[in-house]
Amino acid sequence: MAPVDPISRGFNYERTGGNRSRQAPQEFTPERGNTYYTCLYAADRIQHLEEVIKPALAQGKIVLCDRFTASSIAYQSYGRGLDYSLVEQFNQIATNGLTPDLTIWLNLDVRIGLQRVKLRGESDRFEKAALEFHQRVHQGYQALAIRQPQTFITIEANQPQALVTQAIQQALIKHFKEFDQIQMQSNN
Repeated sequence: MAPVDPISRGFNYERTGGNRSRQAPQEFTPERGNTYYTCLYAADRIQHLEEVIKPALAQGKIVLCDRFTASSIAYQSYGRGLDYSLVEQFNQIATNGLTPDLTIWLNLDVRIGLQRVKLRGESDRFEKAALEFHQRVHQGYQALAIRQPQTFITIEANQPQALVTQAIQQALIKHFKEFDQIQMQSNN
């Protein structure tokens, strides 16, 4: 079996935001509560899976998402304080058990990350949240990286962008090589 060539297999990258259900969570009103918005995110995930991810996987494509279930845990459970097992249940229902083969977390000091957001110019409601919220989200990602070391790769993002990009590329190449080896072993 030939090594996986991610370019010839095709990439499908979908940035969250753009359809009706994905816009609803952006319109946060505190009186509705965190559980309400977690349900909206779960509905968004279902739609994203059905319309984008599953069709791409069925075509043999590699799917890259900027946020998935780890983000739900980090933001909703750690950041907003929702019960961890409840958020996991929402993830399980929304994804029907589909999990990423690989999660890349760009680990960055929270204050530096917020400074970079300001330089970018546009902020969403999460990015405008208090420093303490972002610190809890960061702790969530740290905990997930420890819990899931076989699928969670941490890239230190305190370095120049070119080095971060290179580290991501190296992590992906390593992952594809490991995937190739597993595929070849299963075909023998």
